[in-house]
Amino acid sequence: MVLVNNYSLIKLSPATKIYFHGVDFEKRDSYLAKNTFLRNHAARFMEAINVIIGQDMDIFSVESYFRVVGSKHHSYNLKLEHVQDISDAFLEMARNALKKKFTKSTEAAWRSFFQMVTDAIKNGIMKAQNRN
Repeated sequence: MVLVNNYSLIKLSPATKIYFHGVDFEKRDSYLAKNTFLRNHAARFMEAINVIIGQDMDIFSVESYFRVVGSKHHSYNLKLEHVQDISDAFLEMARNALKKKFTKSTEAAWRSFFQMVTDAIKNGIMKAQNRN
């Protein structure tokens, strides 16, 4: 899933390649699967999702966490218009992984969750922009 998450993001939004410095996306999947930067980035993202689900975190804590993520990603010059692509890439990854188990209700639940996540990330970016 690590490869799929980043690869889905790049496939859906080629402009996001700019955030993955030094990664040659024209190379084979085997290269991308072994790329430490991509693997670590995707692993951190999935770890955050696992912690949120596993600890049954309240909405305030989840929003607060992703506002901090947004603020940090502002330092990487993440553009607001690319934030939604994260949600779309995750949904594609889940759809491909779950196949028939990816129902309309599953999609609706993940969409709702990621709308909250992307809104919080955007808020973190905007807050960081206002500080500068």
